[in-house]
Parts: sequence; C-alpha cells; structure tokens
Amino acid sequence: MYKGDIAAGQSFTITPRWLRKDKMVTSRARDMWLFMRESAYDRYVCFPTLRDFMDELDLTREQVKGDRNQLKKAGCFEQVRWINRDGDEAASCYIMWPATRADFTDDELIQMRWADGGHPMFPALVEVSTPAEPVETPAIVSEPVVTTAPAPVAEPVEDPTPPPPPGTMPTLEQLTVAWESDILGKGWDCNSMLKPKNKALYNAGRFVGVDGHRTYFSLPNRTHHDRCAEARREVEGVLSAYFGLDMELALRVDELAA
Repeated sequence: MYKGDIAAGQSFTITPRWLRKDKMVTSRARDMWLFMRESAYDRYVCFPTLRDFMDELDLTREQVKGDRNQLKKAGCFEQVRWINRDGDEAASCYIMWPATRADFTDDELIQMRWADGGHPMFPALVEVSTPAEPVETPAIVSEPVVTTAPAPVAEPVEDPTPPPPPGTMPTLEQLTVAWESDILGKGWDCNSMLKPKNKALYNAGRFVGVDGHRTYFSLPNRTHHDRCAEARREVEGVLSAYFGLDMELALRVDELAA
C-alpha cells in the first residue's frame, strides 16, 4: 500500500469510510486517492502528471487510467483540463473531495499550478470540459513539385553554457542550466531523481548563489521554505551525484516576494 513520505508532525491521510465501502473502487485505486490527497496538502488541489502516477505508484499507463476513472466515477475529484492554443492538452488539475470547482477562481488555480512548477505559458491556456470534436475538411490534391535543389545543412550549434568537468563545483549559470534542463526536466538518466512531490515544491524557487561547495536556493515564502527544508537532504544528494562532489544546499526566503 502506498503510504507516501510523512513529514515530522504531519498526520497520515485517512481514506474516507464511504470510499472504503465502495465496492466499485479497488484497493489500488484507493492508494491512488491517498497519493493525490497528500499531494494536495490542505488546498484540496493537486497537479500530478501521468508520469507522476506511474513513478510514485509503480503502475503502467493503462493501470493509471483505469484507477483514475474509478475514482472519478466515485466522485473523489473533479478534473479540470487545459489545452494550449494549438488544441493540445497541456495540464490537468484535480480538485479533491469535499472541494468543488466552484470553490476556486481561474486565477487561484493558475497560481497554485505555478507554485507546483507550472509552465510560463500556463496563464494563457484555455479551460475545457470535453475534448473538441475533429472537424472534417475536404482533401486538397496538388501536383507533385520536382526540385533538384539540395536540402540545407544545419550548422552545429555550440552549447552556450557547457557543463563543468566532473568533480568541479559549477558556476551559478551552469548550476541553473543543469537544474532546469536535466534534474527537473528529466534529461538526466539516473535513478537518483527527485520524487514528484519534492520536485513540485522546489519548482517554485531558484538558485541565487554559489560559495565554495555551498549553493543558495531562494523560495517565495516561509511556508514553501519549511516544506522544502524537509526534502533538503534528498536534493543535496541529487546535486552531489550529478556534479560528482559533495554539495550543500542553503535555503532562503525571497524577501521581495514575501
């Protein structure tokens, strides 16, 4: 059974009696509910991706979709989906029982998503309740065009910020690039990746300095600082494994944001 990472002084989420009695919901689906409820903290809102469900609960894509449908039919959450301007699905928001969609404005959901690591384009997305129906258009048949011009060859682009040699302390710029593209962006092929919940928490901050083997990480408020402090050792381990040397992480509160 999934039990999550319970911080000191934090009580474990209890499955409601009505959900335990629902024979249409399997025990595995109830474990998914526990994971979602813990991810939502006291806000009743969470933003786990399909990959988060698969990694945290050790499920296949089909199992995630099946368990999620069980919970949705049982009334455990309302799902709000967003699409981008091209019509592709971009994000999902889960509003957990007993909260409802009417309890939150669009701006509140956007701010919550941003705090959990949302994309900068997120405020421009459009909420949808059902996928758009495909529109059939008549096919246009054109004559093939024959050309003998050679295809242009793309020039190799040099990496503007090369990584430091293994075992060497990175600069602030190198640290920021590695953090955003590899560690948070899943571009690093390593088992020592951050857990989805901790990755969401740390997505709200940024590195602001490097001094010796110590790095300084700024967070928007004291609440975020305290939650990130519980996972500081895990982040230090990931940074040390990535750069090949022992690294320390010092957390700060952004006074301007606060």
